[in-house]
Amino acid sequence: MKCIRTLMIVVFLFQGFVLAAQNNYTITYRSSFYADDSLEPQRPFRPFKLFVQDTFAYCTYTGENSKSKVKMPVPLGSGWWAKWDFFNRKNNANLFQEGLYDKPKQWRLIERVNDTGTWTITGEKKVIMGLECTKATGEIRKKKQTIWFTTELKGGYGPYMMTNLPGPILERINEEDGFRTIAYEIMYYSLPIVEPNYCKKIFRKE
Repeated sequence: MKCIRTLMIVVFLFQGFVLAAQNNYTITYRSSFYADDSLEPQRPFRPFKLFVQDTFAYCTYTGENSKSKVKMPVPLGSGWWAKWDFFNRKNNANLFQEGLYDKPKQWRLIERVNDTGTWTITGEKKVIMGLECTKATGEIRKKKQTIWFTTELKGGYGPYMMTNLPGPILERINEEDGFRTIAYEIMYYSLPIVEPNYCKKIFRKE
């Protein structure tokens, strides 16, 4: 009887870990113009991260290996940082910042209704970072995109975007210029995230 009880506790804890991992994770992306499907980057850009904590997401360049004295605020969203996008899945809101670090009187939080895009889900599948992904084509922010998303994690978040798809985006291709963003690392935890509120907020209709 004790063995059964112990086994049930282990199963319960494991299920809790899986659920937490589905809702809290960090994806690291790299972006570049790719010459062909070999995925060999041409003129690669700096990697950036997507942090997801339940219904919040924060996408940014973390400043790793940077010599700057300015450090990324933790919790994410609690203070000034150079380039980021915050998403709240509950109200489909998107926030980003304007203003230089050394000019706090110019700081502004810009809030806008998030464009989730319009998508056609195809039957094509492939595996990225060990997760099965499904191909979708569509348009977001007036740009035609091909994306690969997984349903093994929660939320329709992606590289500087939040869609209405049932899982996060692990690969995105801009069909107009061939610019491609690909996930190359996934960690099943996230830094804490708060909704930014450290300076004046302005709503912008776009």
